[in-house]
Amino acid sequence: MDAIQVTKNRVDLSLSQEEIFVLRNGLSIVCIEIEEWEFETRLGNYLEEAKILLDSLTSVLEKMKEIKEDTA
Repeated sequence: MDAIQVTKNRVDLSLSQEEIFVLRNGLSIVCIEIEEWEFETRLGNYLEEAKILLDSLTSVLEKMKEIKEDTA
């Protein structure tokens, strides 16, 4: 993982496919294991925000798979 640009409120990262898998799988487990009523208290974010990020990570992995298949 490389931090491409860091500002006060944003970080642009460069991640390998394996790193995205780790993040996506870890976040998936968190979303499953922590109940909605305690999610915000324990993590400081809403479950719905986590699910949106989870969907985004999954979409990125699917796009990477498509690119890999197109170049094969």
